[in-house]
Amino acid sequence: MIVGESTYGKGTVQKVLDLGRFIDSNDPVGELKITFQKFYRVAGSSTQNKGVTPDVKLPSALTPSQFGESANPSALPWDVIKSTNFQKTPDINSKVIADLNKSYQDRVKLDPSLKKYISETEELRNNLTQTKVSLNETRRKQEMEEAKKREAAEKLDTKIPNKEGIPQDALKLDDEYLREGVLILSELATRRSAKPLLFSSRACWQVCL
Repeated sequence: MIVGESTYGKGTVQKVLDLGRFIDSNDPVGELKITFQKFYRVAGSSTQNKGVTPDVKLPSALTPSQFGESANPSALPWDVIKSTNFQKTPDINSKVIADLNKSYQDRVKLDPSLKKYISETEELRNNLTQTKVSLNETRRKQEMEEAKKREAAEKLDTKIPNKEGIPQDALKLDDEYLREGVLILSELATRRSAKPLLFSSRACWQVCL
């Protein structure tokens, strides 16, 4: 179960080859960087170029085409090979993912903290496209003051329900990605008796069952 944003998309391995090994010269002749391996997932799809797409996608100011491997015009393309033998877990299926996405979309409509985060992300995305900066001192001070007010936002309250669905004490979190990961994980945990393991990063949350 992947929650967050698409991964970078680096699915190849390179090494640097010293050309001096093949040319008899006292002077440096340079080096050659070659790609000699490629990563594939058990289903056969490569992580190259596309990366790993999350099951529940959270807001991001950047798209993979702006920061990922796909932004490199010389990057190797994504491809698929024959899958290996593996057994899918029955705990994660299309219905579970659809329900988790529905719950997230409901929070998008009703959760003030999440709505605020989405608004801030959209504002950041717009700011990244700006190529002009005002030289008017009064205006710049006003913009900086508004930015400081946004940074001083209050901590987010996350109430984690217990197995009966009753909210427990609020958990104070500054990171909306972390907050959403906790909410999605808590909902997923109520769907099964065993406790899942959780690995987190800024790029994505992965729940291993």
